[in-house]
Amino acid sequence: MKTQIWIRVYPAAFVFIFLGLVLLAAGPRLSNAESTVLIDNTTPAFYNTDLDFLLDGTDMDRFPLAGTFVGEHIIFTTAPDLSPVDDILGNWLTSPVPELNGYWSALQVIPVAWPINTENAIVYALDAGGGASDLLATFYVDNGIHIWVNGAFQYGARDPLGTWYYDIPLGNLAPGLNHIQVLREDSGGIAQWAMSITGSPAPLPGTSCELVYVDHAINAFGVAIRNQQTGLSDISVAPTNANVDIPSFDVGTTEPVIVAISKVDVAANALARFAIEDLDSEQLPCDWANVVKQGSEVLTLEGVTQAQPLLTIHNGVPGFKKLHVTVEGETLSFDRLSDDFQLEQDISQLLTTGDDTIQVRGFGPPGTSATLLVSSGELDSM
Repeated sequence: MKTQIWIRVYPAAFVFIFLGLVLLAAGPRLSNAESTVLIDNTTPAFYNTDLDFLLDGTDMDRFPLAGTFVGEHIIFTTAPDLSPVDDILGNWLTSPVPELNGYWSALQVIPVAWPINTENAIVYALDAGGGASDLLATFYVDNGIHIWVNGAFQYGARDPLGTWYYDIPLGNLAPGLNHIQVLREDSGGIAQWAMSITGSPAPLPGTSCELVYVDHAINAFGVAIRNQQTGLSDISVAPTNANVDIPSFDVGTTEPVIVAISKVDVAANALARFAIEDLDSEQLPCDWANVVKQGSEVLTLEGVTQAQPLLTIHNGVPGFKKLHVTVEGETLSFDRLSDDFQLEQDISQLLTTGDDTIQVRGFGPPGTSATLLVSSGELDSM
């Protein structure tokens, strides 16, 4: 009895040894020398292998019947209909966090080969730090693939013999946790892939100072100080009519340090002027102030630098009806303020000398107040 051996012919640039493992003698070219590899064949992900043959024949272009070695090379610009396997996939495309059911594995390295004629799904969880732009995917797949970024469909393709795809644009990643979802398809012969996704990471934020809580009932305030680039080295403060509690922290920490501030005399203005140092010995100032209406007095901040372009105002309870902030003779008027309302204002164009003076005057009945923070940072685009 003779044994028939079927050999699939691939381009000469690649040599495949198929005994359950696949050796790619020539891999993908680099997409961009300045980009960073975000995902490759070694990146752990959540894996769902229970799709089996359930999609076969539901879409003959995307999911042909088992043992189909013919057809066209097709690029898909719309997402596939996965309703036949909704129960198995669950809410895997939910954003911002997919809801994975019991069919999904724990994090594992995704095998480059899988059982022929079957489909499977992958979810990569990726911390993008400050974000990443210009994502490019380069991959080999036999036979088909569909890719989503945070649940939004980006790209799909299928080739009856398998092929390489280079520099496929996948958009951008927002800061923090992102998810890239992949569906792999095979219709016979060999089921395998190789994949790399690159992107240009945004620089992590440097020193930041943010108002994180205001408790009007007890005149308590919280300021989060952080540096995600080098980490924090030191925080010092010069308070006026304020008790400031700076907790101990590990030198070099990139996590927020929450500083607690309380007023000594609640009927008077208060200041806390911070000097924040990072591991590169660079210092940035951050000024906190609480303004109380008692008469016609004005709170004055001197020595404000161009490194403090962001003004945050949190109106008190009871709060001012109107607030004037004057920077080197230029007055910003904030009218029709409501209690417990917070706003941000870019004052970078008004900071011209590097040693500027800010004056704050509130308008309202006696006892009304507002809390201000003058810090580094940018306006929240949201």
